[in-house]
Amino acid sequence: MMLTDPSFIDCFTKDVHRITSSKFPRGFVAVSSSMLAAGLLLSGCSNGGSADSSGAKPGPAEASEDSAVYQFENLRVADPDDALPFVSSNSPVTIELSDELKQAVPEGRSLAVERFEVTSKAFDTGYCRVDVQVSYASGDVEPLRASESSRRKARAADARAKLEKLLKTSTYKGSLDSFKQKLKDGSLQKGLEAQSFKSNDFEEQFYAAAGLAVGQDEYKEPTVPDVLPVSVNESAAIVDALPGDDGLEQRKDYVTSDGANVTRVDECSTSRSDSLVKVDFPYLEKRDSFADADVAVVKGAEGAPDGTTQTVAGEVEAEVGVTGQWVAKD
Repeated sequence: MMLTDPSFIDCFTKDVHRITSSKFPRGFVAVSSSMLAAGLLLSGCSNGGSADSSGAKPGPAEASEDSAVYQFENLRVADPDDALPFVSSNSPVTIELSDELKQAVPEGRSLAVERFEVTSKAFDTGYCRVDVQVSYASGDVEPLRASESSRRKARAADARAKLEKLLKTSTYKGSLDSFKQKLKDGSLQKGLEAQSFKSNDFEEQFYAAAGLAVGQDEYKEPTVPDVLPVSVNESAAIVDALPGDDGLEQRKDYVTSDGANVTRVDECSTSRSDSLVKVDFPYLEKRDSFADADVAVVKGAEGAPDGTTQTVAGEVEAEVGVTGQWVAKD
């Protein structure tokens, strides 16, 4: 096709406008119109806007606007900063780990979540609704909550033991509870002669240790929002069923009591790097994640101005081998 062909000019003009009018996160670079023309000749504009006739799949760092499944494939690059974002105008978007990536999970670790299904909707007010359906590996959120409960109990027991040791170290003769209260209100400031410490900075060390322990020695049962693998506000409403559009409140989060469904209501993202919701693939054994993904939701989509464009930017605790294979971190 010649560069003067009307169909090429129309395709080139639309794509240049789409590219240059978009806001890109770190990793994107500006290019000249000649470079764009060369790139478009090698892509769809040289063939009436159709895909490459060879049927070759796009490279691992290329974003796909047709796919609605994100499996962190764009991170198969030497430098994560070079990864292009995953962009889709389709809804819902499924976020999951590929079978190969699952093999890179550290030995002795198990993941609590299988996948997320993210559906978005934009309103004329500039607000967006994002619904996230969570598919837990065990079927529900309870194993995550039980794991967090065990960790909290262990921390509380450790902090209480530390306080009891500090109490014995001091010359204070009251109970542990009164000792804690005096530490909290600051009334225990003098008369702390160390029985086993003679250094001048004992009092400073004592208060530093006691201050860390007070408050941590009391166990608090974790709630569903405490362990939810989806970012929500502390004031999220626990509901039996998610509300309809007319029942939504501004900047409000809703979580079903089983932790399987979440709705976030906030102003739509202003750019592809403006995350509206974050999802995690947490371990059951410790409060940490193997992978996470930020989802930006911009109002408007190509061919559907009332729709949304979702951009997914992921991170994963795995390395990429020379040939692009996923490798578990040491």
